[in-house]
Amino acid sequence: NGSYTAETPVRLAWLGLALLAVMAVVVAYVLRPLRMWREGWVVERVARIGERAVELILRGPASTLMRFRAGQFIWLSIAPNRPPFHDHPFSIASAPAELPLLRLLVGEVGNCTRHFAELAPGTRVAIDGPHGSFVLPPGDGPVVLIAGGVGIAPVFGILADAAARNERRPFRLLYAARSQQALVDTGRLDALRARLDLSVSFLLDEGPLAPAARRGPVAVPHIRELLDGIRPDTAVAMLCGPPRMMEIAADALLAAGMMPDAI
Repeated sequence: NGSYTAETPVRLAWLGLALLAVMAVVVAYVLRPLRMWREGWVVERVARIGERAVELILRGPASTLMRFRAGQFIWLSIAPNRPPFHDHPFSIASAPAELPLLRLLVGEVGNCTRHFAELAPGTRVAIDGPHGSFVLPPGDGPVVLIAGGVGIAPVFGILADAAARNERRPFRLLYAARSQQALVDTGRLDALRARLDLSVSFLLDEGPLAPAARRGPVAVPHIRELLDGIRPDTAVAMLCGPPRMMEIAADALLAAGMMPDAI
C-alpha cells in the first residue's frame, strides 16, 4: 500500500537504482560508440583466403591508443552502421608488433559477414577492445594449439607474437577443417614454421587429403599423437573452434595428464 516505499531509505535506494540504469544506457549508447569511432580506423585491404573466409586488414592512426595481447578480440562495426546494434566480435589474427595494422579472419556465416568480401578500401570502421583472456601464459614449456575452422585466427596472432619475440619454446598445432579448400592461409603457417619451433598437423573431414593431412574430425587418437614426446604436466593447451571439437580435445588432454588450469 506504499507504506514501505514511502520511507526515505527505500526511496533513495530506488533513486540510486534508477541512476545506475540511466548511466548504463549512457555508457552503452553514447560513450561507447563515441570511443569506438574516435580513432578513425579504416579498411586497408580485403582478400579471400579460404573457401568461406576473408582476411580483413584494418589500419589505425600511427598514434593509436590501441594495445592488446595476442589472442584477444575486438568488437567491430562498419560504417554507416553504428554500435551497439551493428557490432560483432572478431579475434585479432595479428601480433601487437604489427600495430597500427590489425588483421582479422572472418568466416562467411551470417548476413553481415557474407558482405565483408565486398568492402572497399578506405571504408571507415569502429573498434572496441581489446577483450578476452585467450592469451599465452608465461613459461617455457611446450604449447599445444588445437584450432578448428576460423578458430585459427587467434592462434595466428599468438604464433606471430611468439615469432616477433623470438620464443624458443616448442609449439604443436593441430588444425582441423572441413576440407582442403577450407584451410585458411596455410602459407602463413609455413612462414611461421621457419621462425619458430613449430610443428603443424592437419585434419580434414572430407575431400582428398593433402600429403600432410589426415582424416578428421578431431578424435582422442589425434590428441594422443599430438602429445607424443611431451610431458603433459609441463605443457599448456589453447583450444579454439566448434564446441564439440573443444570438448573432445579437452577431455583427451585431461585424460593424458594435463592439468585443468593449463587448458
